[in-house]
Amino acid sequence: MESNESQKFIVEVDGVTKEADVLKVVGIDGKRYVIYAVPKNEEESDILASEVVTDAEGYDTLVDIEDAETRKNVLALVNIMFS
Repeated sequence: MESNESQKFIVEVDGVTKEADVLKVVGIDGKRYVIYAVPKNEEESDILASEVVTDAEGYDTLVDIEDAETRKNVLALVNIMFS
């Protein structure tokens, strides 16, 4: 997930499979997070973030950000980037 130019991937949000667009991959405290847009409707998108974790086979997977402080820091970054 190094190059995020026009990168798309499939994500499940609230039980619905959708196509997401990578907006930015950022590093915070030695971990990688991807910020991405998921269409809400034809005119609006939700901006979401997940932690990028490399699995045993070397593939990147996305996991929920569990730590409340980390979630707060990533949200602050999103607000700065898209304000």
